[in-house]
Parts: sequence; C-alpha cells; structure tokens
Amino acid sequence: MEATGLTRLDTLRALRWANWDAALFTVYVGFTGGAFQTGFARQLGASDLWLGIMTALPALVGSLQVFAAYLAERAPSRRSFVLKWTLGMRAPWLLIALIPLMAISLPRLELFIGLITLSAVLGAVAGPAFLAWLSDLIPADYRGRYFGKRNMILGLVAAFTALPPALFLDQAVKHDRFSPQIAFAVLFGVGAVFMFLSYFALSRMPEAPRGPMAGGGWSEFARFYREPFQDRNFKRMLRFIGFWTAGHTFAGQFFTVYQLEELKLPYIWIQGLGVITAVFSALGMPFWGYLSDKYGNKPLLAIAGGVVVFLPLLWILTTPEKPGMSLGILIGIQIMAGLFWAGVNLSQFNMILGMAPDGQRTVYMGAVAAVGSLVGGIAPALCGAMMEGLQGLLPTEERYHVLFVTLTAIRLFGLFWLRPLVEPRSSAAGYVLGQLTSSVRPRGWRAARRLSRGTDEETRVEAAKTLAEARTPLAVEELVRALQDPSPDVRRHAAIALGEIGDVRAVAPLIEAVNDPASDIAIEAIEALGGIGDASAVDLMLGLLEHESMAIRVAAARAVQTMASPEAIPKLLMRLRSASEPDEQRAILRAVTELAARRPESVPADRTLALTLIAALSADSGEVRADAAEALGRLAVAEADAPLREKLAIEPHDRALAAMASALASRRDENDAGLILSSLARADSDIARRRIALAVAVIWGIDQRLYPMLTADEMSLGRLVERAVEPYVRNSAEARQGLEAFAEGRYSDAARSFVAIVPDHPLAPYLDSIKGDWEVALLAVAALR
Repeated sequence: MEATGLTRLDTLRALRWANWDAALFTVYVGFTGGAFQTGFARQLGASDLWLGIMTALPALVGSLQVFAAYLAERAPSRRSFVLKWTLGMRAPWLLIALIPLMAISLPRLELFIGLITLSAVLGAVAGPAFLAWLSDLIPADYRGRYFGKRNMILGLVAAFTALPPALFLDQAVKHDRFSPQIAFAVLFGVGAVFMFLSYFALSRMPEAPRGPMAGGGWSEFARFYREPFQDRNFKRMLRFIGFWTAGHTFAGQFFTVYQLEELKLPYIWIQGLGVITAVFSALGMPFWGYLSDKYGNKPLLAIAGGVVVFLPLLWILTTPEKPGMSLGILIGIQIMAGLFWAGVNLSQFNMILGMAPDGQRTVYMGAVAAVGSLVGGIAPALCGAMMEGLQGLLPTEERYHVLFVTLTAIRLFGLFWLRPLVEPRSSAAGYVLGQLTSSVRPRGWRAARRLSRGTDEETRVEAAKTLAEARTPLAVEELVRALQDPSPDVRRHAAIALGEIGDVRAVAPLIEAVNDPASDIAIEAIEALGGIGDASAVDLMLGLLEHESMAIRVAAARAVQTMASPEAIPKLLMRLRSASEPDEQRAILRAVTELAARRPESVPADRTLALTLIAALSADSGEVRADAAEALGRLAVAEADAPLREKLAIEPHDRALAAMASALASRRDENDAGLILSSLARADSDIARRRIALAVAVIWGIDQRLYPMLTADEMSLGRLVERAVEPYVRNSAEARQGLEAFAEGRYSDAARSFVAIVPDHPLAPYLDSIKGDWEVALLAVAALR
C-alpha cells in the first residue's frame, strides 16, 4: 500500500475508503458517545463536577497532538504511524464494554473515565498525521466539495444510527424490561465492533505522496516548531480557535443533562433531536462546500458563526411545565444548529488546511488541535465547577439560564477574533450575505426611491442598475418615467431594467422610445421589448428589419426571436436572402429557428424554409454555416441530409463542423457514424471534438452514457470510467489494461483496450482510420454494453 505517486483512480479509491472509515467510526460514536456516556456516568454516580472532568480529560490530552506532530513527520511512513496509534486508541473499548458488568464495589466510574482518557491519548498522537495524510490525498481546489459531500454522508449515517440504540436503552432505563447495565454493555460492545471495522477501512488507504521527513537534530526540532508560530496569520487563527472552542465546549455535557433531568426527555427524544441536527447538517454540507470553493471560508465562518452564537439563548425559552412548546423550540434549535454548525465546522476546517503549508501540515494541524483540546478540556471543567458552585445559590432552572447566557457571551467574544484573520482570495462576508439574501432584501424599494427622488445623474443611473438586478415590478412606473430623463445614460439603463423585469406595462412606452429618434436608446428599447416578449411589438420589429442601421436590424431580429409569433417567419426568410452581413444573417437564422421550433408540425411542409436554410450552409461565414446547421438539426429538415454530408466532408470551421455533425446525427443513421468520426481529425477545438463525439454517441444510442463523462471534472471522470468498466475487470485483462492506460493519459491505448473488451463493439470498424484521443477513449467506454 505504500506509494510515492498516485494516479487519479488510486486517489478516488483512497478517498472512498476514507469515507468508509469515517462512516463506520460515526456509527461507533452513535452507539457510545454523547447522551450515552453521560447517562452511563450518571448511572455510576457522577456528580456535575465529575461530568465536567469526564468531558475535560479526553479533551485536555488532545493537546499532545502538537508534540505528536514531530513524531509523525519523523516516521518513515505516515500511514503506518497512523495505523499503529489508532489501533491502540481502539483497544481500551474492549474493556469499557465490560465495565457495566463489573461489581459495584469496584471503582467503575474512575475506570470508565480513565479508559476513555487513555483512548483519547492514543488517538491524539495519530490525529495530526491522519489529517495531513487525508488532506494530501485531496486536490486543493476540490476540498470544499469533497468535505462537504463527506460530511453530508456522515450526517446521514449519524441520523440513521441515532435512534436504534436510544430505543434499545429506553427499554431498560424507562421500561425496566432488562438491566441498564446490560444495555450499556451491549451498546459499548456494538460500538467497539464498528470501531474495529472502521480500522479495517482505514488500513485500505494508501500512503499519500509527501515531502521530505523532518530532520533528527535539535536545531531541526526547534525549527519544526518555530516556523508555524512565526506566522502572524496562523497565530491569529490559534487565538480565534481558542476563544471559539471555549464557546463551543464550555457547556460540555450539560445540554444532555438538562434534557434528561430538567425537561425529563427520554433517550429516544434526545437522540431524535440529534437526528434532526444530523439531517439538516447533511442537507447543508454540499451547499456550504460549494460556497466554500466559490467565495472562500472566512465569510462563511462569519455568517454561520453569527447565527450559532445566539442559539443557547433559545434554550431559556424551554420549560418542563410546557413540554409541547419546549419540544417545538428544541426542534427549531436543532434545525438551525444542523444548518449553521455545518457551515462553521466545514469552513473552519478548510481555512486551517489552507493556511498550512504542504511541508508542515502536520505541525500546523497539531498546533490547532492542541489549542482546541487544551481549551476544550479546561472550559467544560470550569463549567462543571461553576454549576456545582451555583447549586446552593440558585434554583436549578436559573442555574441553567446562567449557563446559557454565559455560553452566548463566550461565543460572541470568540467570534470577535475572526475579523483579523486573512484568507487570500476570499470574498467579504457582506458581499456573500448579499448574494444569499438578494431575493428578500428590500434594495429594490430603496432603489426605486432613489430613482424617483435622486437629484444627480450618477444616483439615478446606479438606482436603475440596481433595479435591473433586483427585477422588482414595483419600480415599473419610476423606470417608465426615467425613459424621458434628460440623461442618455439614465434612459439607457431604465430601458435595460424594464427588459429585465419583463412587465407588459412597459411595452407601449418602450415602443414610443423606439419610434422617437431623439431618445437615442432605440437598440436598448428593442432589446427590452424582446425581453418582455409581448406579441404586440412584432409588427414594429418586422418593420425594423429594413432599417438603414444594421445594429437596429440585428436587434430587431433578436427581439422577434423571443416573441411567440411564427407568422413572422416569411418576412425573416425574405430578409435573410438579401442580408449580406454575418451578424445580421446569424440573428435572423436564430430567430427563424426559434419561431419554427414552436410549430414543428408546419416545418416539413415549408419548402421555402428548408431551401433557405440549406442555402445558408454555403455562406462565406463559418459562424453563419454553423447556425444554419444548428437550425437544420433542430428542425429535422429531411432534405438537408445529403447537403450536410457533402459539407461535413470539407468543412474547415470548427463550430460549423460540430454543428453539421450534430445535425446529421439527429437522423440516427448508422451509416453516418464513420463520416462524423473522420471529422474529429479536422477539429482543433476541444469543445468541437466533444460535440462531434457526442454526435456519434447519439447515432449509437449511448449519448446518455457519454454526456456525463464529457462534462465531469477530473475527479468525477475517473469514477465514471471505473464504474463503467468495473463489470468486466474480473474476467478481462483488456479492461484492466484500459483503466491503467486511461489513468496514465494514454488514451489511444485505452481506446483499443476498451474496444477489445466486448465483441461487435461499434467503434471497432473505425478505430484504425480515426485519430485516437480522449474523446475516442470515452466513446469506447460509453459503448460498452
């Protein structure tokens, strides 16, 4: 499994095993963590202070990660290092599963907390090395999407595994059907099984390529730890992590205790609320992952963090006297927690990964984990001491209110430390928030007021631009009045905004603007009328096809295209026969195509339409020939088959070549496959080659298989190819050779191997006569039956 380099397929397989490891580990957590650990500790007689200690100790030992980072970098194999220590981390759970069955005279609580702490110690040593190992496997520009998808999977796994153990435990705790000690032993035992299954998945992951190992001298040791702490931005990150972690972990297990002892919720309800959180977290993860890759992580952390800061205050509204209302509030809290904590966790993790240089990712991750663990250990211990100290001073309900307010204050203070952090190429939080809320913000109302009350040209232009973006029909009257503005810029942007809004109330004023030569906005008004698409302006547009200005003729043709009036086709064809400029010819061709497609039953009988479009295949402009071919293919003009074959054989223009191939393929005549394949060699454009390949796939009826491959990113493409060839791998050496050749970029060899997999492969007769490349290899894969 050791490797110095990984192909794309190797990486995909490694990440698949990483997801299995994480999913199985999540099942273990679902059977052993959270409310179950707290409930078992209470069964063993743990006080509030002991609960704080139980949360604090495993977290505190996480600070060992910063020291373990050096050991991990010195290890010859990061993979072997992780496997050794994570196996040790799992071993204590074999004993933990037996504690519920031990005699009550034994120090079971102390042993329970001690073994949990020991497991945490061993896991802490492996933590930074594992994160560095995993992050080295993932391309930097794919991390947001990968971790978003991964966390979505884990959220769904957590949701599906949360309720069964709670139902099982309630049979013992709430219904006395068997001993709670037996129930806890079973839960912890099942959790341990899944923990070792996750270890098997982890062991299947290969070593990732890595830089040189850390040196062995004292100077190298000092340099290894000195460099991260000389990074000013990273030091700011550590400060933020410290305060933010305090706000996240301060309450420790007391949310669970509050639900169990104050609200009297059974385990099934507590786990059910956890399911809600997990489900909404899973739903939100792909969204946050996409935004992370698009806008950066810092703005998302600010937006999502600004919501979760105030969630603890909502707990104050819950009370055991109103169980229905309290449950509704808790459900609302869990929905928001799932959605926004997903954004916090993902963006924070990705931001840390982005800060860590490749050569020192282990120590960076170790330092972050150490600070988080140190604070995450001290904070719940302090909370336990605070809750213990308040017992004699305040009623129980008020003690928890103090806890919730304190937690909110800590989180708010922690969020303050996000501001100094620098993340290159990230957008401002305000901009991102504006993008997310533009549909509900009242900016359209404010812009309409600025347009009607603005006293300077610049303000009115900016207001018109804003209204074009907001597309609010409330501003139609203000924009219509602005068509008479003394400023040409205001008139121009008002017409553009009216076209974007698309309200028919603007048709008559826009027609008036077109007919008024002094308006100087004829083209913008024509385009706006086209955007509105009202048929009452068709006659005006057809008259403008003879205008002395070519720009106006082109704009009129484009406007007619959006108006539902097929009766305009004869006049458009008449103008096409006399038009000499390519831009005008193209605009008319596209208008004719769009209008004719709206009444396909009349196309076969329209001889003039067919002959005019076929004649356009001989135009001087390649772009015009391409548009003519597009029209013939879309309208399925039967008379065009022979002309298309003739032109395809000699066409030099890439786009026209691809358009003719697509048009000819729409007839689905298998005799045309060779001619279309031969045109691949003449296409220089990647887009043209992909389209020609797709045309062949249409003839063979495999376009639904080929299209996803042609549009996939690099990571997804490898997965699609592997999935298509997988049924043949076991019994076909050619299948294995083809996958290897494809992964190495030897596409001609890959195509030949894939064609050889099945008898009568449709590509076989042409393989020696066409230029083999990436598209041909994908065609060979898609055609596998």
